[in-house]
Amino acid sequence: MSYLSEFRLNWTNLLGAGLGLAFGSAFNHYMMNLFGPALIAEFGWTRSQFALVGSLGLIGLFFTPIAGRLADVLGPRKATMIGFSIIPTAFIALSFMSGNIWHFYAILMVKTAIGILATTMTFTRVVVERFGTVHVLVNNAGFTRDMRITKMQVSDWDSVVDVILKGA
Repeated sequence: MSYLSEFRLNWTNLLGAGLGLAFGSAFNHYMMNLFGPALIAEFGWTRSQFALVGSLGLIGLFFTPIAGRLADVLGPRKATMIGFSIIPTAFIALSFMSGNIWHFYAILMVKTAIGILATTMTFTRVVVERFGTVHVLVNNAGFTRDMRITKMQVSDWDSVVDVILKGA
């Protein structure tokens, strides 16, 4: 089967995997940072208490092998459905939260542990099942400076662009 015919046959799986990666668990980790200042102000948490949220991703080290086995047993589609069902459920649970920082940590730990099923681990399996071998490999790197783009110096902007676009 030629590459184009294979693509025509399986493009929906590739699109679904791409959308899943875009809106999966990783996106939700970044989205939580948008709510950080409002949560700190509303509940009177310290910035250091909220900063601990960033280290909760480390629990993924322990749950990834378990989630991988679950994806093997259930298949990537069912595993991904479980992962995507926990993400909105966690946000609903956050909306009922009274402001106790430990409740916040617990909800995010569950979201991270089960939401790991909505990451590259399951989406790449769907693509590999359909396309078989790797046809194209894209590697990327990127970083940003910890400031608003309007406050960046030109040299800071240039260093970000050099890494993202040129790999330098």
